[in-house]
Amino acid sequence: MKFWRKAIFGMIQLLVCSSLARSESILIHRFPFEVEEISAVDRKNVKLRVLGEEIVISKDEVERQVLRSYFDPERAGTLPAEQTRGFIKMALKAKDYSAAKQAFLSLVFDPGMSEADLAVFLRKLAQDKRSLVYFKKILLSAEALKSKPGILIVLMYYVGLHDAGWVRQHCLRYTYLFGDRLRNFLDDKYYEAVSNGDFTLGDNILRTASVLLGPDDSVVEALHVINARLKRSMSAVTMGNLEGLLPLKDLAAHTPSLQRLLPTLILSAVHRETEKRLLKGESDQAIKILTLIEPEWATSETLRFLKEALDGFKPGEHRPLVETRVYNLIEALAHKESAVKEAYLNFLERLIQNAFRRGSFDNVNFFMSKLLRVRPDPHRSNDSLRLDEALALARRGSTAQAWKKLNEIKTGVSLIAKFRVWAAGIYIGPYLIAFLLALLALLIYVMCNLSKWEIWFRKNSQAARVQTVDSASAHPSEEGTLPLFTNRVRSIDPRRQEYEEFLQKLGLPPKASLKEIKAAYRNAVKAVHPDLKEGGSSSQDSVRFIEFTGIYEHILELRKALGMRE
Repeated sequence: MKFWRKAIFGMIQLLVCSSLARSESILIHRFPFEVEEISAVDRKNVKLRVLGEEIVISKDEVERQVLRSYFDPERAGTLPAEQTRGFIKMALKAKDYSAAKQAFLSLVFDPGMSEADLAVFLRKLAQDKRSLVYFKKILLSAEALKSKPGILIVLMYYVGLHDAGWVRQHCLRYTYLFGDRLRNFLDDKYYEAVSNGDFTLGDNILRTASVLLGPDDSVVEALHVINARLKRSMSAVTMGNLEGLLPLKDLAAHTPSLQRLLPTLILSAVHRETEKRLLKGESDQAIKILTLIEPEWATSETLRFLKEALDGFKPGEHRPLVETRVYNLIEALAHKESAVKEAYLNFLERLIQNAFRRGSFDNVNFFMSKLLRVRPDPHRSNDSLRLDEALALARRGSTAQAWKKLNEIKTGVSLIAKFRVWAAGIYIGPYLIAFLLALLALLIYVMCNLSKWEIWFRKNSQAARVQTVDSASAHPSEEGTLPLFTNRVRSIDPRRQEYEEFLQKLGLPPKASLKEIKAAYRNAVKAVHPDLKEGGSSSQDSVRFIEFTGIYEHILELRKALGMRE
């Protein structure tokens, strides 16, 4: 037990002593490097212990020795890669290219750093103009990078953009040694620059390639040809002539690199021009421009532009689209996006309805065939269009074709629809329609008032006959007798004579109206009424009051019996 106690106590003392021990740090370009020990030996020399290595050196060599120890390629990875990259940036700011070069070589051989990571780091450094001198210093030690040809080519590329002659003078051996990789790298960089629309950088890359590989190199010559055609095509696009992109499609068929680049180039140009056309309201031109792309190139932005163009197309205002390639592209894109499919169907329906109005039934068949490829039968919307076509044909007198079109309907034809087609085949002008409507209104009016006119006619015919009898009584014939027809008229309805006699008792003519009869009755009764007569009434007035009331009631009964209006 005593042994274990002593051992544990000793370990605790060792841990405490080690925690109290301070490690020294040296700042180089404001970046701290830890050293285990640094002490003066004499006035000029110091003892330095760093990374387990102890050495006596002069005070002026301390920083260099620390950098050699930390950035020794055999000890690559001693300092984390992130810290090494940070030191390189600080050294470049201080223009200490030698220290930055030493750190970079250590970073190249760091097993945790890939060539892709180093290429990204160099691209960031290349944005600083001071890095050109730094890259040149690294290339002067190109033999150390022989095992890393990818990094060597990247350095040659960035230096060559600014001073291709210097690279050819100092790195000519490596342009031959790694020629294939250099060609592929410059080819990729050229297409990358052009795809971003940076033709200035593309020209600079071509000049660099011409110096490093020679102007007669096959890759360089091919790039020059492609660059010239690209410039002509882009110039045509800038002037609004997108047909200038078509030659590039033929060229891309024989150039794999251009074939990869072509979608990006054409899409960017097409999108820019399409947006301009849509802002001007030229939806037909926007649709034509979009057909320059291939269906597999389409992006979400392409689909958005296409939907907007289809929705904004107005058949009566814009030029008709009859090119088959236009519809083939839209059909392919309609299968990718439901919103585009719906817009395309509405677009085709508008075109078909416009063709109905204009009588262009050949175009109807073309548009209908395109619609059926997207929305196949049986479908009620398709049959509704067929019914509209049948009506349009019937109105133009093509009744046989109209009935044939009805037979193409897949979802069934109602009797009403058949009647509409039959009725549409009969031409009825606007004036004839107005005349028929007026005639119908007159017929309805006659039927509603027929009974009233019958009563009026009967009343006037009877009054005319009585008037004839009266005139014959007032002017008898020479024999002192009435005409033979008089007795026949009076014998027809003796109640009429009785009715007129009672009217005379009220002092009224034979043709007195009910309103006049009532007024005469009131006046007659008012004169003999017991309650209304001043000074009281006599027994004679009471008799006359009863007499007038009887006359009035009898008149009303006779009117009712004769069928006269109340």
